[in-house]
Amino acid sequence: MTTLAPVTRTQTAGSTPAQPWTILYLDHTAKLSGGEIALARLIGELDPARVRAVVLLAEDGPLVARLREAGVETHVLPLPSGVREVRKDTLGLSAACLKTLAAPAI
Repeated sequence: MTTLAPVTRTQTAGSTPAQPWTILYLDHTAKLSGGEIALARLIGELDPARVRAVVLLAEDGPLVARLREAGVETHVLPLPSGVREVRKDTLGLSAACLKTLAAPAI
C-alpha cells in the first residue's frame, strides 16, 4: 500500500506563498441559486496571491458568465440532466446515512 506524504509549503504565518494554491470547485449546475451565488461570493473574496480558484460546472448557464466576468477560470463539462438532477432522497440511502453526509466536517 502506498502512503502519501502530507502536503507542506514553507510559509510563515501571514506571509504569501511562493505560488498560490490551486483549488478546484465543482458544481452540478450553473443556475444562479443559493449555493452557486454563495460560491461566486466566496471566490470573489479569495486573495489571488494565495488561492487560484478554478471552477468546473456540469452545465452552461448564468453562473459561467458571472464567474468568467469576474476573471475566474471556469470550465464546463456537460453532463446529462439525468445525472445533474439526481436528488439524494432518490438514491435509496437510509436517513442515518443522509444525516451523516449532511453533517459538517470537523
